Amino acid sequence: MRTYDESYYREQFKGLDRYELLDRLANPELAEAARKAATTLLATHGVTGSALPELVTQHCQAELLTTSATRECDGCRAPVNGYPLILEGQKFCGIDCFHTSRVRAVAAGIPDSDALDHAEEALEAACPKCEVGRDRLGLYKFHYAGSFLVFYSEESQMAFCCRTCARKASLWALLYCVLLGWWSPAGLFRTPVMIIANIHALLERRSESGPSPELIEWSRAQIAEARLQAEGGGRWSVI
Repeated sequence: MRTYDESYYREQFKGLDRYELLDRLANPELAEAARKAATTLLATHGVTGSALPELVTQHCQAELLTTSATRECDGCRAPVNGYPLILEGQKFCGIDCFHTSRVRAVAAGIPDSDALDHAEEALEAACPKCEVGRDRLGLYKFHYAGSFLVFYSEESQMAFCCRTCARKASLWALLYCVLLGWWSPAGLFRTPVMIIANIHALLERRSESGPSPELIEWSRAQIAEARLQAEGGGRWSVI
């Protein structure tokens, strides 16, 4: 696979304005060489040093609080069927999308150090599900598939818990897929994928010591959730 250096990205980005360069930096998946190139070009716009992280954070938050002229939900970008939910100047397909967008906006401003501290504290505490277990605490995913005739739905859920609770949840998700996933043409093709994902989760062995990047991002969202609740924001602003 071909790799690109910083000079390549500088050439690609040289026609972008300050807003567009900040938009590139706001993408967490941006390659390191591209990140350096965008940072170098922003310096030509007078954005340097300690001001840059704050501007990127403000840009992320502003993007999450804008609305489009289309029929798409401003939270999940899915088409809105029927009447959208209008809240705080944006349109959403439901209260969950509104709340998620506000969690993301608050989370964008939470420092890495705070998220890391929260993650480390979570790993030292008891399992929040059973309130007892401490074995291999971490984030686990569970996958569900259900179908009937032409209807098919699938969902992946994530939870922070101990290994024992994770296995119980994975077994339940596996049983759910086996019993309810096959009853449509789409289910015949997609359900095996979800079953395999649950089996993989059951057999997964974890050896990492310390917070994973995923756990740190989960912690950031947990801090944001707590702040919204304390301030009466998100879903708590419409209760």
